[in-house]
Order: sequence, then structure tokens, then C-alpha cells
Amino acid sequence: MNLTRNTKMYKSSNSEGNVDVMCRSLTLLELNVIGKMTSHFHKCEFAFQLAYISGTKPNFFAQQQIGNDVIVDSNIEFNNMELFELTVEEMRHAVKDDNTLNLIHHISNSFPGTSLEYLLNLTFLDLIELGALCENITNKKIFTTTNSSANNIKINEGTKTFEEDGKSLQEKMKDLAKF
Repeated sequence: MNLTRNTKMYKSSNSEGNVDVMCRSLTLLELNVIGKMTSHFHKCEFAFQLAYISGTKPNFFAQQQIGNDVIVDSNIEFNNMELFELTVEEMRHAVKDDNTLNLIHHISNSFPGTSLEYLLNLTFLDLIELGALCENITNKKIFTTTNSSANNIKINEGTKTFEEDGKSLQEKMKDLAKF
């Protein structure tokens, strides 16, 4: 089963209440494979088989409808330009404010050969450990903690220290004196 940070989960049931099915949205690779199929019935059947997670398996016609709904819902952001623009803006803000992704960014900069997929599959403790290792290697602070509360932890986002701009402490002091 392929799950990502943005996988959507769906629950489908029939009007009698005797069929409850849990499905997920499809990945880009799965949608590309389905898109190359010629038969609409095969597309829907295959989409259902890929997206199905658990529950009472419905009959063929219900599988067709659920499979079609999964295909449509998995593509909805690309089929509607207004929704696409709103989604892009939402993701820009979400990425900017996400401590996990900011930490992954710092780790990727310190270890350029590390894959994003690998980092996304680690636990929070693994990421924090790698972040601490990055601090030791680069001699730059990544974490800023003010209290023991987890709500006060901030991952530094591209802040420059005086070591990064190449100026010595004396040059910095001269620049401040001129200010």
C-alpha cells in the first residue's frame, strides 16, 4: 500500500448499510498506469483494486462506481484550475510552516545524497538525531528551543550567522559602528 503525507482516505457505503469500504487516493504513478488503459471498465476495476484498504468487498457495479470516484477524486486538483491555484498556495504555506520539512531541508543540505523518500519514512526521533548530527558537522544551530514544551521548538529557516557571510567578528563590529 502506498501512503504519503497527503493521501486521502475515503469511506464508501451503500444505502442498505451492509457494505462499508475504506479506500485511499491514488498516487501519480498509479494514475499514469490507469491512464494508459483503454477500457473504462478496466480502469475503474483496477483503480478500486489499488485503492481498496479494508471492508466488505462490494459487487462488481459498486466496485466500478467506487473506482471511478477514486480516479476522479485523485485528479481533482489538476482538473480544476481554481482549485489547483488554491492548493498550491495552501501547500506553500504548509511547507514553509512545517518543522519536519524544514528539518528535512537542513538534513538534505548537509547530506546531499540522502533521498527525500528515505527521510520521509524516518521517525521524528531519527530526524532529530540527524538534525543534531548536522549541527555538529556544520557548526550551525538548527534547533531553537525556549522551554521544554514541544510547542516552542522552532527549526531555523535560512537565518545567516556571521560565519556564513565570510566576515570576521572585527569586520562585523566595524559595520555595526558605521550604522
